[in-house]
Parts: sequence; C-alpha cells; structure tokens
Amino acid sequence: MTVLFMIYPTLSHFYSVLGLANAMQNSGYRVVFLGAVNNSINKIVIEHGFEVIVADSIPFALSYSDELKNYKTQKKGKKELILDRLNNSNLHDRVNVLGEVVQKIKPTIILLDSFTGGDFLCLYPFVIHKPVKIALINTMIEQSGFDSEIIDSMKISNVFKRIRIRYKRFLEYLFCFGNTTSKLLALAIKEMEVPSKFKVICNLPLSISFENVKEFVIAPSEFDFPVAKPRGDRHYIGFLTHVKRRIKVDDADFKKLQEIMNGEGGKIYISFGTLSFEHLKRLDKFFKAVDFAAKHFTDYNFIITCAKNFGRPVFSFGSKNIHVFGFQPQTYILSKSAVFITHGGLNSIKEAILYNVPLIVYPLNRNYDQYGNASRVTFHKLGLQGDLKDAGGKRLIREIKEVLNNGSYRGNISKMSSIDSEYSLKRFVMGLEAIEVLK
Repeated sequence: MTVLFMIYPTLSHFYSVLGLANAMQNSGYRVVFLGAVNNSINKIVIEHGFEVIVADSIPFALSYSDELKNYKTQKKGKKELILDRLNNSNLHDRVNVLGEVVQKIKPTIILLDSFTGGDFLCLYPFVIHKPVKIALINTMIEQSGFDSEIIDSMKISNVFKRIRIRYKRFLEYLFCFGNTTSKLLALAIKEMEVPSKFKVICNLPLSISFENVKEFVIAPSEFDFPVAKPRGDRHYIGFLTHVKRRIKVDDADFKKLQEIMNGEGGKIYISFGTLSFEHLKRLDKFFKAVDFAAKHFTDYNFIITCAKNFGRPVFSFGSKNIHVFGFQPQTYILSKSAVFITHGGLNSIKEAILYNVPLIVYPLNRNYDQYGNASRVTFHKLGLQGDLKDAGGKRLIREIKEVLNNGSYRGNISKMSSIDSEYSLKRFVMGLEAIEVLK
C-alpha cells in the first residue's frame, strides 16, 4: 500500500502533515511525497524517513502567482510560464507529468493539498474508475460560513472578508490577463470531461475543493467558527500536532538558548515563522515596541526566533533581556514559555495549545489563514489579536499583562487541548481506508 502526499512545498505545509505521514507509515504504508525541482524541502522530507519523487512541472492553476516562487522547472522560464497562463498549456503538461508519477509509484491513496487543489483535475483521468483513492488535505482553515447567532462584529468582519476576496479576484483578473483561477478551472473541467458531480465548491486561488471529493481539515471542528450549513464532504481530523521534528540548529546557539530557558525569570516567546524576512519593513515598528515592553518586564526574557539573514544584523535591541536566535526547536521553547507572540500560522497556534501557552497574534499576511486564525483565537478566548499598524510599546505591555494575569486564557486553551485529544490518528487512518474510489 502506498500513499502519495501532494503537499505545497514549504516547511509549514510539510509539518502540518508530518504526524499524519508518520501514522500512515506506522500502519504499514509506503509514504511518498511529490517534490518540486531544486526545492530544499525535498531533503528535509527524506531526513524524516520518507521518499520523494520530483515532478518537473507547476501545479495547475498556480502558475504566475506569488506562490510560484516555491517551484522551479528545468523546462520553462518565467516568460513561458506567463504564456502558459494565456493558453492554458500548463494543464496538459501537468496531466502528463502526474500520469507518469502515478504510473511509477502506483499509489493506493493520494492526499492532495487544497492549496494546490487544481491538480485534482489533472489527476482525474488516473483516479476515476481506478483502484486509487483521493482526498484533499486542508492545512489551513478556510472560513466556510457563520452561524446566525455569532456576534455582530464577527458578521461585519465576514462582510469585509467578502469585499477583500472580490478585490483580490479583481487584481488576479488584471495580473493573469483575465485567466483567473475560476476560469482556468472551468476550462479544465470541460477539457478533461469532468462530470458535474465533481463541480468546484471553493475556487479561491489557494483553497480549491470539489463536490463529492473528501476534504480533511487538519484541526478540530471546535477550533473553527460555527457554521450554518456544514459541508458533508468536509471532515475535521484534529490538529495532529507532531513534535518530533529533525531540525538542524547551530550547537553553540542552542546551548545559549538552553542556558536562558533553564535560567531565572519567565519567558516570552516571539516568532513570525518562515515569513519573517518577507515582511521586514512591517515588523520594524513592532520590534521597537518589543524593545520598549522588555524594559518594563525586567523579570522576563524575550526569546525571538526568525528566518535566516534576519534579526540580529537588522534590528538592534537596547534591552538586555531580549535574545535573538535563528531557527530553534519551537516546541522546546514553548514548553518553557509563559506567552507566545506569533503571526498566526496554524502550526504555531496548535503547538501553543499543546503546551498551554496563551497567545498574542499579530497577523502578517491576508493571503493566508493568519487573520482568520487570529479571529479564531479571540473568538475562543485563547488569547488576543494585535495589529502591526498600531503596534506600540504601551499597547504591547497591556496585551502581555492581560494574558499573563488572566487565567481564563490558559483555562480555555486547556479545554481546547482536551477536545483535540479526542481526535484519533488511528481512527482517521481507518476512516481514510474506508473512502470509496471515484466513480
């Protein structure tokens, strides 16, 4: 039995499914990940004990978007990829490449990241009426609706979200020469002769799903917002938090980190994930606020971890209780922290919940799930949401004091962690095996 993971090739997406991949491997499955050309994630996947098969092509309906930077192809340059968007030739190229992959490894199950869900249409000829099961894996939670009883401010937020989505689609229309994600999907459905029973449900550029195709969301349903009409094909499977990661760190830096974490005083942890360097200018004001706040919390050490080429050479902190590191084991730091200030990536939030650490979320990027996750954190009272535009030292001090002194946040996190513990990986693997092949 072989399972093929077709995951968007970044660390955050790989870590999201790492627990699931390990569980399937322990259940006797051969686990293979579809890799991208010259992508550093390939090596990390192999180091974790899985196979990688590299596909020299771009996921369908992803070409000429910001997310293209994580893919390289030996066959085409940027100009050719733009032409692909105009003439839709990427579809045929992707169909041929994925057909070769399926033929080579003969998967029993294909788990496709909804981030690149357009590839379902390219896989369709190889899974319909074939002994191959396919399902979508949603590593980020898309808000699918609001219950009528949710507070008015949340409803207003939903209206603004719809406006932002329309604005984003308008920009996509301009930059993609009219060949939007919706149009590409419609053309592919017609060309691949996909029946209407598999019509598109969600056609956001980075979250594509289809009717009658199972979609598994890597979170407990209780973490999401209440919805008026839950989709029957969407299943929540829990956070699947996996803490045993193989991370290479500088030994001297880690030794210094251990000395601080095991030393006196509380610990306040700050990390903006792998996105830090991309948002350097937006974080400048925030880190000035951190420097100001650290002078107030003299009994606490502020631990900052960040991406390569970011941090110490860029920002100079006057407070002696601020310590900046490159990538370090996040779960180790969280296990000894009193507060976690984060950008709101789902992996970071679920690890904070595992270690019962109250959150202050400062979202960075509206294109992903960070703002939605920040809203979930405040909705379930797991912490607070900050705003980079209004970041200031006095405000940050108030936020830190609130989550430190108000025990209800830890209580709510503990309840969420208890709920999540009821989701069983073994039960999910058994449920996955029960999925019927597409007909």
